[in-house]
Amino acid sequence: MTGAEANPYAPPKAAVADIAPAVAAAEPIFFPVSRTKLIVLLILTLTMYQLVWFYKNWALVRRRGEGVWPLPRTLFGVLFCYSLFERVRVRGAPLGVRLDAGLLAAGFILFSVVGNLIDRFAGTADSVAASGIGALLLYVAVFFLVPVQSAINTINRAEVPDHDPNDRFTALNWVWIVLGGLFIGLVALGLSLPEPQ
Repeated sequence: MTGAEANPYAPPKAAVADIAPAVAAAEPIFFPVSRTKLIVLLILTLTMYQLVWFYKNWALVRRRGEGVWPLPRTLFGVLFCYSLFERVRVRGAPLGVRLDAGLLAAGFILFSVVGNLIDRFAGTADSVAASGIGALLLYVAVFFLVPVQSAINTINRAEVPDHDPNDRFTALNWVWIVLGGLFIGLVALGLSLPEPQ
């Protein structure tokens, strides 16, 4: 053996392929969530999951370099929903995704505003029926997010096929589902009991 072959610190003579670093999951274009998971969480969190949905979408828009503030756009979702829906429409158009951003935003805004107004006035009038109508309208409002999410999922699958589709319920999701289900059950039970004499 020569001195170079005996040297354990000598560089190898054969070509050595670089080992590719572990690849992190690709970041989706918009917030991915399956339609089923979205609907279940919207219903059982008493529509509060829309705040998560808006925030996550705006955070991804900001990460792509747009100068938006996700938190204010989330808290004032009624004012900024069209802007988000239009971004989804524009991004999806080259992929054949059809989305009527204006109509969906108008429906979301109308039902959100009317539902909130009825709910506020019902609190002063102490009317269970009006509260129920207000809550129902708020539920109708969030269902305008479902076609937007369908478009988002199509865009994400086409542009980032290896992203996490977020189609499984996490432990935190189950906590909200159980708490929301219990609350809805208690409200239903309270409404079914006879009025005290």
